[in-house]
Amino acid sequence: MLRSLVGSEMCIRDRSKDCIQKGKEWILAHSHAADAITADLRTRCSHPMASFDTRLNIVYLVSDVLFNCIKSHDGPNKDKMSTALARDLVYILRESYQQQPADDQSK
Repeated sequence: MLRSLVGSEMCIRDRSKDCIQKGKEWILAHSHAADAITADLRTRCSHPMASFDTRLNIVYLVSDVLFNCIKSHDGPNKDKMSTALARDLVYILRESYQQQPADDQSK
């Protein structure tokens, strides 16, 4: 299943609005596996070879998913996803910020 998210690996590499939206839709459609999805995103952010763009795209994707979960509180799966993301959000943001040169941190 996570390979499907990695199948949307392009969405993690491409910051276009369309790709972020498709990634968000995939995550919300598979929110029953929220813990595995957020763990994968966290691992991707903490990977030593992850580029700044990859980390930034993950932050955009997480932001979009969380916004959608808050905006339309439909059912237990969205609750599960928002809870899982809230738990891992600090780690994702920290890895995305601290691993970068000062020039990129302002982005």
